[in-house]
Amino acid sequence: MRLRDSFSSRGKRATIFVINSWDDVTSLDLKLCDCLETYNLKGTFFVGNNWIGKKISVDELRCISERHEIGAHTVNHVNLLHVCEGVARREISESKKLLEKVIENSIDSFAYPYGLYNKAHVLMVQNANYLCARTTKPFYVNKAENPYELNVTIWAFPHALRDLKGMFRLLRLSPKLIVNPLRIKRWNELGKRIFNILLESGGVFHLHGHAYQIKEKSNLLKLEDLLAHIAFRKDIIYATLSEYSRSCYYS
Repeated sequence: MRLRDSFSSRGKRATIFVINSWDDVTSLDLKLCDCLETYNLKGTFFVGNNWIGKKISVDELRCISERHEIGAHTVNHVNLLHVCEGVARREISESKKLLEKVIENSIDSFAYPYGLYNKAHVLMVQNANYLCARTTKPFYVNKAENPYELNVTIWAFPHALRDLKGMFRLLRLSPKLIVNPLRIKRWNELGKRIFNILLESGGVFHLHGHAYQIKEKSNLLKLEDLLAHIAFRKDIIYATLSEYSRSCYYS
């Protein structure tokens, strides 16, 4: 199904995509995979090459790749804004090539480390033959202008109230979402409320996080609470990041 620029339609249920992506993959992500599969959800896991053999074994990474999508996250998890263009280009392109050798499959998605990048880096990702790239900017529910600056909807950890641009986006979704600042810290409840809005308007619900931030039981319970709310629904498209991109930008 192709995602249209306008998600609402007369007499027909609005299109909703559900995506989840996870950065800085370690062996902890195996437990996260089990959690996602309990709710029949697909995930995209972004890997920094220099962590392979240190924080996650080759066998563990291949196990994840057989069940979910693997994406690139640069070779050394560098801040792209702090390195020269030549280094940035190598970090972006070599990450894809090296990961493809490890998992013996194509790498189509990229995530900017720390969510930091500029327009030159967007072009580098495109020239390296990725299909899409993801930022970390929260509270977006609409289709991005291009597949190399895909944003997210909710973080699987408390949001920063000082993020004024994020708070403004949340306000535009619904003023009721920011009436109680404590509710913003309860990311699972906030995620459910945003998802409920999309049930009426359509859009993209993209959950983003790190396995090491939800390893504590309290955070794992919050994740399961949110996943249970968004999973197993009819007429909703559950996809990996590259599947979503192919459907929305390349079909």
